[in-house]
Amino acid sequence: MQIPSQAALESLETRSQDIVTLAQQYDFDSQVSLSVKRRFFLIELDVAGLTPDTLTMEQVNAISTQGYPYLTQLLTAFQRITQYSSSPERLQWNPGAQPGRVNVPISMDWFIASIVPEDLNHFDFLSRCERIWADSNPTGEGMLFTRIFNYRVKFVTGYEDGLRLVLCRVEVGEKSQPPILSHTQQQSQQHTQELQQQQAQQQKNIEVSVNVWDLTRRMGAYDGDITEDDWEHPIPVPMGISRWNFTLTEIDRQDFRQLREALGEKNFHEIVTTQGYLDPDDESLCYRGDDDLPLYYYFRQTDVPTVRELFLVGFGEVQPQRWNANIEGIWQVTEKPAAEPAQQETAQQELAQQELAQQELAQQELAQQELAQQEAVQQEPTPSPTMPTLAVAESPLETILPRQHLPARSLSKAQKTALTFVLIIVGMIVAIRLVLWLGGLLIVGAIGWVIYEVWSEHHD
Repeated sequence: MQIPSQAALESLETRSQDIVTLAQQYDFDSQVSLSVKRRFFLIELDVAGLTPDTLTMEQVNAISTQGYPYLTQLLTAFQRITQYSSSPERLQWNPGAQPGRVNVPISMDWFIASIVPEDLNHFDFLSRCERIWADSNPTGEGMLFTRIFNYRVKFVTGYEDGLRLVLCRVEVGEKSQPPILSHTQQQSQQHTQELQQQQAQQQKNIEVSVNVWDLTRRMGAYDGDITEDDWEHPIPVPMGISRWNFTLTEIDRQDFRQLREALGEKNFHEIVTTQGYLDPDDESLCYRGDDDLPLYYYFRQTDVPTVRELFLVGFGEVQPQRWNANIEGIWQVTEKPAAEPAQQETAQQELAQQELAQQELAQQELAQQELAQQEAVQQEPTPSPTMPTLAVAESPLETILPRQHLPARSLSKAQKTALTFVLIIVGMIVAIRLVLWLGGLLIVGAIGWVIYEVWSEHHD
């Protein structure tokens, strides 16, 4: 186990103290200075033989026992980043992420200066932050505001060593709720109760099925600071029609979880799976869509009475006093009356009776055909008075078995083709033989003529 010299450790401790102090200042000027100091710190750390990618906990503990608290704090941060890089929490929200500290776009400042509530799992929260930060495609230093678990969160982006752009830290503010007015809350609760009662009654008499209509994410349906007038103002759906317009009050009444009871467990699970949503760990928590926004829904009736359109909406606060509503997907919900048990039994009985009647009718037709054939066989033709009759001796077999009039057999298309082919082959063979025969006659005649000419010239 390699431990740097006392002088190297003291120099690294001094640099570490500067970095920790600046990281806890939370101002832009400190952030600029941090980028430079981190770069020289990483260079000196590598020279001292404490490369972050090969650092071990034994080295960290040995340095800690020698009394270098700031250096120990930074080295521990490197260890935490390495642990996080291959953790299941990271893979849950970043499935394509590669292990290793250099593959994590997180600065060591995260474990020094980030403010994270104690009730949150730090790795899980960090994984969500990494996903949101990466999806925002940052191009330089700055800040990003979003909302996670109803917490207002500020992302601070900077350069770790002057070159690599990383998420330096987050600052989690107070837990916030949508600014819903008191009368709106009462209306929402009353509407929810009425809706649940209607759905429970309808579910008994209706069979429901769901089908994907459009999974295109239509962003920016609403983007702004909510005022009292905004709650009832119609909001158009991007790339949509006027019939699809909705209000914030309408969707706020209808949490996505209510669809489980409205559509049934099977249909609800199909929507969750197709949309790629994750079931929350606690039933009291809401489902969340892209950008980690809570999910809501609303229905619109189509021209077909039994078909409704289901709109999934992600709605929440993305920055302080800035709210977004995005259309996550559109589904078609088909409803048809479900047959009562008594009606189902009656329908089955009627179907069985119809099948029995069809069988009896088929048997009667078959019996009539057989009777007609027997009468035709037994009936003998009457001889014509103008034509002489010829006595035909019956064979012994005819005396035992009655004569039957066999129906004329018609050839199938394949049989006709085969017969035609055979006739063509036979014709060709006959033609070839005829040609050979004629050719032979010509040859014999030619030979005879030559012999005759030779014989004539000889006698002359």
